[in-house]
Amino acid sequence: MAEAQLRHIRIAELDRTHNVRRSLGDLSELVASIRSVGVLTPVTVIPKASGDGWRLVAGHRRTAAAEEVGLETVPALVHTAADASERLLATLVENLQRLDLDPVEEASGYRSLVDAGWAQAEVARRVGRSRAHVSRRLRILTLPAEVQAMVSEGAVTVEHAYTLSQLVGKEVPAEEVTVAAKSDPEYAARKLLEVETDERLEHRRRKLERGGVTVVVAKRLWQAKYDRRVGWMNLDGEHSTEPCHMVVLHLGDYGITAVDETAVCTDVPATKRTGTLRSSSAQPVRRPMRSVRGARSGKRSAGRRRRSAWLRRKRSPAA
Repeated sequence: MAEAQLRHIRIAELDRTHNVRRSLGDLSELVASIRSVGVLTPVTVIPKASGDGWRLVAGHRRTAAAEEVGLETVPALVHTAADASERLLATLVENLQRLDLDPVEEASGYRSLVDAGWAQAEVARRVGRSRAHVSRRLRILTLPAEVQAMVSEGAVTVEHAYTLSQLVGKEVPAEEVTVAAKSDPEYAARKLLEVETDERLEHRRRKLERGGVTVVVAKRLWQAKYDRRVGWMNLDGEHSTEPCHMVVLHLGDYGITAVDETAVCTDVPATKRTGTLRSSSAQPVRRPMRSVRGARSGKRSAGRRRRSAWLRRKRSPAA
């Protein structure tokens, strides 16, 4: 690496936009020191790619304090273009290893490294984090600006922010994501579950329709509004060739995310055709009420356990 040159550079010529920190903090003591003895430690700069100025790599607080004092120039160590990339990356890594960065500042630093051509795995290795940690932090930057500010201020936790970023990935409008950010974290988890369930229903609908099946989607089976006397669950394979055959896609009775298919007949008299029912009676087989209640209770418990496990996975802390 070539030796840096020391020179005084006009503050107006410095590009200060590439700073990991979103806030410079309290500058009062630094301002007083510079007013008394000047800038003792040079800032670090590299040439801008456009050739019309300098990019400030290190010394953002010193530069801001010098500007507040009224100085027009600051001492700077100028590194050559050949050293620019390496110097910038080294400074970013140094800043990211600090413990006082907020999640959005940390994510911005990772983004700068990725934009410089580093893979997420390499970024994680250089800063001593897991790849999952880096990936989750980067997803924070997909959130609306208002929500990012809430994350920086601590009003939204990192875990909540990750769930919200998944909503963004599902193309949920920014307004709805912001509403979810201002609500209880459970609201965001439920919203994500709803969106993912709708995706599953839509995927299954398209698959069936490609096979020539008439499909209606109903979140719950009873919402399809077909007479249960038809004996839906008793329709055999032969009925699928009838014009009155249709499939209702719905959520399972006890599973919050399970998608079930139920074959229905849209023409009650048609179910009396030979071979369209597995039994001669469309009446359901009756079981003792005690066994029915026991089975239902078991299914409800299993459904609650699946839902609790799903929510725990969605709200698990970032790696």
